[in-house]
Amino acid sequence: MPLGPEPPVPLSRQSCIERVPVFARLPASAREHLARELRHRHYAPGQLLTPGEEATHLTILAAGLARHAVTSPGGREQVLRFLGPGEFFGEMALFTGRPTPGEVRAVEPVEACILDGAALRRAVETWPELGWDLLRELARLLDETTRMAGSLATQSVDERVASLFLRLSGGAATFQIPFSRAETARLLGCARESLSRSLRRLQDLGLLQVDGRQVHLRDWEGLRALAGEEAPPRWRV
Repeated sequence: MPLGPEPPVPLSRQSCIERVPVFARLPASAREHLARELRHRHYAPGQLLTPGEEATHLTILAAGLARHAVTSPGGREQVLRFLGPGEFFGEMALFTGRPTPGEVRAVEPVEACILDGAALRRAVETWPELGWDLLRELARLLDETTRMAGSLATQSVDERVASLFLRLSGGAATFQIPFSRAETARLLGCARESLSRSLRRLQDLGLLQVDGRQVHLRDWEGLRALAGEEAPPRWRV
């Protein structure tokens, strides 16, 4: 199945490799070798990035935003994660031989770099440290998925919002949500109306301020307590 049309302006293969932390730590010669193996693809918003069959390649996002979601037999969709520049998918299929569960679609125009699975396996054999870094990344994704499943089962919408915003902030007091209100609700496993009510409550409590897609976290300590995270307070404004 086609992987999508080529982008009108080719991306730098080297910069694509260096965006990915597990590759950036490799020696320069290894990064150059992997860069030569890359192919570039462009995806329009709404276009499917997953081929719908057993994956044989690793897809690295160089620019844009994509979402990975699964749909229940009853038609209910659950967003598992959003992928931005430097993030990738398809690694599980390469290790297990099973296709990536669900679908990955472009939310906005996506530029991607495609690395053939055989080339990645040869790289792991040549540079074993890459294999360990990939395993660490898989462990991180598994931990993230486990936390999400637990939050959907045990946390209120307010608690889920607090946890998500703390992660998205990256430690900054003000940040931009990279996806729409509807996409945010899908990620949190709630209705859009429930999310809107939650945001109003959190603003009334003085925990945060929302202006469109811009979020200002006003009470870090209060948000961490709401999310059930243990960490020393950082700031309150």
